[in-house]
Amino acid sequence: MNSKQKRTLQAFRRIQGWIVAHPELASDTNASQSTRPALVTSGSSNPAVTPVNTTATLGGVSAEGVSKLIGSFNAALDRITQNAADEDAHDRAARGSAAEVGRARRELFVHNLRQVAIMAETAMPDVVRMTVALRRPRARDAEGMLAAADAMVQAVAPYRQQLTQRGLPTDFVEQLTKAAADYKRAIDSRGGSVAARHRAGQMLEESVQTGKRIVQALTIVVERRYRDDRGLVAEWRQLKHVALVGARVAPVDEAKAAEQGTPAAAPVPAQITAMQQQVSPLQEQKAA
Repeated sequence: MNSKQKRTLQAFRRIQGWIVAHPELASDTNASQSTRPALVTSGSSNPAVTPVNTTATLGGVSAEGVSKLIGSFNAALDRITQNAADEDAHDRAARGSAAEVGRARRELFVHNLRQVAIMAETAMPDVVRMTVALRRPRARDAEGMLAAADAMVQAVAPYRQQLTQRGLPTDFVEQLTKAAADYKRAIDSRGGSVAARHRAGQMLEESVQTGKRIVQALTIVVERRYRDDRGLVAEWRQLKHVALVGARVAPVDEAKAAEQGTPAAAPVPAQITAMQQQVSPLQEQKAA
């Protein structure tokens, strides 16, 4: 997960906790009621005392629809968590495959191709065709090393006995073939792990975007439900706010910005704020 996705996930968990703490959001009745009495006509001389609701109703939105919306948000949050775990697992697998590629490359180049080439140069220096056929390939050219291994296996057949007499193991051809196969398999495994990591990352981003769309819909529900409770609406807006890295988190007042027709002010980086607050001695003398 990148930094923005991590902070978004933290905001989603805050929202989930807030929803759990306010079950009346998906209820047809208001859970919080004030104890302030209200006078009503009851047909008797004594006034009846009835509770007064302090929150607005759902405003035409069905409780069942809100419950389904909350369920969709919880499902999206579960998918984000699972996709994040999958991405991390595939990332670790890709890193492990890269390390395996390096080990297989060293095994093929240092302990097989290079040794056979050096032995051919010392054992048969007068056989120019042989030394050219068994020349050392470039260590960083993966496909070139694999092609050189196949070519070397074919070229070494007539001189196998001479090379084994010089000190190479009797099964050096089989070892060379196996090292090339292991290297090729490690390369293919790394490619598969990288592709799986990319797929998991794409699924993670899609889940995050789905969660953001659901939060937008929940924001409308919250604003309609708690229209008369500005503090609760402000709390919701602050909970769903995703702060930028290195920025000073300031209270979000979206309603005031919307009334004025201007966008809400973005968080000011702490470093820039500190620089603006510094006053040079010369400026202080001028002010005096």
